[in-house]
Amino acid sequence: MKTQINFIGISIVVLIGVMIFWFFPVQAENLPLANQVSTVEATAASTTESTSNLYVVLKDGKAGYIDKTGKLVIQPQYEGSSASSFSEGLAAVEVGDKWGFIDKTGMFVIQPHYIAAGNFSEGLARVDVDGKWGYVDPTGAFVIQAQYNFADDFGEALAPVAIAKKFGFIDKTGKFAVQPQYDGPVAGRFSGGLAAVVVNGKAGYIDKTGKLVIKPQYDAAAPFSEGLAVVKVGDKWGFIDTTGLPIVKPQDDLADSFSEGLAAVKVDGKVGYIDKTAKYVWEPSS
Repeated sequence: MKTQINFIGISIVVLIGVMIFWFFPVQAENLPLANQVSTVEATAASTTESTSNLYVVLKDGKAGYIDKTGKLVIQPQYEGSSASSFSEGLAAVEVGDKWGFIDKTGMFVIQPHYIAAGNFSEGLARVDVDGKWGYVDPTGAFVIQAQYNFADDFGEALAPVAIAKKFGFIDKTGKFAVQPQYDGPVAGRFSGGLAAVVVNGKAGYIDKTGKLVIKPQYDAAAPFSEGLAVVKVGDKWGFIDTTGLPIVKPQDDLADSFSEGLAAVKVDGKVGYIDKTAKYVWEPSS
């Protein structure tokens, strides 16, 4: 009898890529979206990684992995709501209520004993031990001890972390490159030399010295991608360049970062694609 597998295939991966992405939330109601993305963002990213990558599928509430031909490579056995795609050869998965990391054969390289875990990025992965975050290498050895109230993946050799209620950025030795001084609830990763931070309830962008390059003025902001960043003003999303100049005025109900010259946007419940001049290359459709 043929086994039926419920895909997180093209339709869901596109949905994640189009509708769910790493927003930098300022308002509390945006926070659940950020938490959701932290566990599934790599699924969307897997569409742009090498063709040898594996993709998450669900069967009876459990997650497994297929290759690009649809062949089941790793049997569904992990908690389906949280399994991530592979990053740097490993994937964070949950068994019971603990997280660990598997290789592409499904073998645990790092046994599941963390409360939560992120993907490997630039050789390190963030893990939660008893409510504190630190960073491990691919062997599971702690490079930066668990000590932070919040931590995100490394980007351009720096990672955003929180001590108490203030956010700063550390290097790969755990030394603060930018001292904790920014408000929560989270901070963005560096991309294109800039990172989003919150000051007095508004998001802006700093450089790697901590200098504000784009003043805090947005209700939400995303990392830069291909020279542009998605920002939210009121209830509409648009795009700015690295000087803060609006390239696409806030007009969309939802927007994704640019990838290969195009960005997905949602207008009146319909999704389309625009280029960097804001011209539709695919008109919004259901």
